[in-house]
Amino acid sequence: MHPVLGDYIREMAKASGKEKRKQAGETFLRTVSGEGAVTEPLMHMQFYKEHVGYIFNNLKNETGQDSQLTAARIALATSEISAELGDTRAAKYFGGKSYDIYRIATGAKAAETITAMHTLGKALSENGDYTEASQIQQQVVSILSETCGPNDPSVMLASSELASTLRAKGEFKEARRLQEWILHLERKRLGENDPKVLRYMSALALTMFDQGEFKNARELLEEVIDKKRSAGFGDEDMLANFNNLALIYRLQGDLAAAKKILGPLRNDVSSIRGPEQLETLAANHNYAAMLWRLGELEEAYQIEVSTVGGLERTVGALRRELVVDLEERRWHDPSRWFEKEDQRPDASSV
Repeated sequence: MHPVLGDYIREMAKASGKEKRKQAGETFLRTVSGEGAVTEPLMHMQFYKEHVGYIFNNLKNETGQDSQLTAARIALATSEISAELGDTRAAKYFGGKSYDIYRIATGAKAAETITAMHTLGKALSENGDYTEASQIQQQVVSILSETCGPNDPSVMLASSELASTLRAKGEFKEARRLQEWILHLERKRLGENDPKVLRYMSALALTMFDQGEFKNARELLEEVIDKKRSAGFGDEDMLANFNNLALIYRLQGDLAAAKKILGPLRNDVSSIRGPEQLETLAANHNYAAMLWRLGELEEAYQIEVSTVGGLERTVGALRRELVVDLEERRWHDPSRWFEKEDQRPDASSV
């Protein structure tokens, strides 16, 4: 963050006068949306940690609607940035604040309120508050169905997010019912090879996996990957598809096939996301786990040591429990490195 910009916003936020505080809030929004001096996510985090308290707390107590709406927009932006950086508690807190303000200022069914509900629902789900998240997401689906029609694309997207939360809750049957309905309608609307359709197919494959239908899940993921290759798609979702396919191979006992995917995958993720982003570190950890199972212990150990170091530098106190967990397994009993590894596929492709 540019220090002059930071000083300006801090002073404006503390200054007396509603217009000055509102101006500070608007400058903040331009900055976090990439129109100002701050463009990198980690700089966003530092920026709002230093300044959002001044701005939001002053504006939300103003009686004028303009100030209230600016405060709601700030809270919404902060929730979205927090979610991107994995700070689920902050995403939940600011998402809730945004929703509360918009609901009162614009009405329960206004577009701004629905956007805030959508953001809050995702934040609650990512924070593990699945029951509350599914309730919010169900409300979004109901309102959008009423205002836009039951088959509108916005309803499909909201229903897909609800299905993801239901899957996380363990309600696989209901999640699958929603996913199959979405896929049926979107195939008719968009065609078999549309990127959205392929994402919905990926989501359904994960639920099939949860229900123990490994063969069906594998075949559906292989179909998704084949279609993406034929269409020339090389997006980040495809990396998640490969990761999940490798997991299914592993659970079916085909360790060599899983290793063949995971080795190149970690390099691809690193080239796209950067060498010390969480996605890259997770890919490295998964590959080390596979090497360990294949008896290639020395290489597995070296990769895991590097992964722990990357976690310490990248997440710091934000997710310190991940570092502590890996350190404990790494130093005290290497055979326990991977026993807590989550065996469910990654839902990031949904």
